[in-house]
Amino acid sequence: MIELIPLANAELTTGDFVTIGETPRGTRMIAEVKAARFEGERLSARLAGTAAADWALIRPDGVIEVDVRISLKTDDGAMVYLSYNGNLDPQRGEWPVL
Repeated sequence: MIELIPLANAELTTGDFVTIGETPRGTRMIAEVKAARFEGERLSARLAGTAAADWALIRPDGVIEVDVRISLKTDDGAMVYLSYNGNLDPQRGEWPVL
């Protein structure tokens, strides 16, 4: 059996979303990640630099595609590139706490 061990707890703070506009796939919005802290036994890190954002796409069906990319600096000085994406369905009560 595979044992899953949490990497860290994450807390991210974003700025207001800027609406870029309509695209063939939906409405593009971008929110800057202003702060990030990851804290755990396996990873302790903070946001490094200012080039970090969530490039969200609101599809015509209401589902939100998220695409987040950030750089972190660990407490011992290592740099980490973190990217994650997924789908949120606000109609089903699935909404991130950022």
